[in-house]
Amino acid sequence: MPLGISVVFFARSSAIATIKQVAEAAGVSTATVSRVLSNTGYAREETRKKVFKVVAELGYRPNNVARNLRVRRTNVIALVVADIENPYFSAVGKAVQDLAYLYGMQVILCNTDEDLDKEQQYLDVLKSDNAAGIIIAPTHQSTESFRYLADLKLPTVVIDRSFRNIDIVLNMDNVVIDNRGAGDALGSHLLERKRNRIGGIFGYGSVTGRERFEGVMEAHERAGVRPTDELFRFVAAKEQLGYQACLDLIERPDPPDALIASNGLLAAGAYRALKERKVDIPNQLAFASFDDTLWTPMVSPAVTVIRQPTSAIGRVAVELLLKRIQDPELEGSETVLKSELVVRDST
Repeated sequence: MPLGISVVFFARSSAIATIKQVAEAAGVSTATVSRVLSNTGYAREETRKKVFKVVAELGYRPNNVARNLRVRRTNVIALVVADIENPYFSAVGKAVQDLAYLYGMQVILCNTDEDLDKEQQYLDVLKSDNAAGIIIAPTHQSTESFRYLADLKLPTVVIDRSFRNIDIVLNMDNVVIDNRGAGDALGSHLLERKRNRIGGIFGYGSVTGRERFEGVMEAHERAGVRPTDELFRFVAAKEQLGYQACLDLIERPDPPDALIASNGLLAAGAYRALKERKVDIPNQLAFASFDDTLWTPMVSPAVTVIRQPTSAIGRVAVELLLKRIQDPELEGSETVLKSELVVRDST
């Protein structure tokens, strides 16, 4: 394939289990199994979970579902992400691949490194190779960038980044969390603990980082506390840049008494800097971040986080994409999922 796709996840070879065996093991009819796997008609959530569990246990691969998806020539969908090193995208990617496998779909993973040219080259390849559809976290959130995506005329679901304020009508779906509300929750949590010099390291160049920053500002306004502009940094979402930004903040003559990192990579860099400088967390400085990664509950002190519903984001994105593949003329939709504030020792 031209340009070289980063990673390809292939489903296992078809197992010998039949849809009738799945129905019998799940205690439902074959019609119910068909409805669940094709995501058409009504089925209770409990029934859906039971069917998917049996499908996984028996190794049943519903190729008929993939064959019946119209308006495509392949059973390949693409997941296009901004940075696969970001634990958030890794977790979402696993959820996408797990559910796509149950539908007999193959998933191609494209990593853009927040590079618009690379993203557009990947999209061109996917178009020319007749991909069934795309799940994408776009590099840029501009009208022109989304127009380029829309002009591909491929079924598309946008994750992580909203196109709510884009000035064109987009025939695609959007799956996000309430970033502004989550930023407000973190800011309010710290302000309630009398941390009045909150600093932050936010992702530069994406609406996601800006909305999280705006949420922190809203918390300040509601609490009647004036934020200190000099305590906020906007950098690319790289661990080393999070490390450097944190050092810059804590080495000031008037350092912050609390620090927020807006994603897992920036948080890892910032936490490393705090430990190297032997900052007393949380007595000297409270620390909180977005993304509940493997390390955040294991370090000492464990890190207070906004836990994003990565599994739900991946699952909903796949379900919406399959519906859009079946009916490309569906009106665009926005799904806003809830995040969770998990308070730990770092605050």
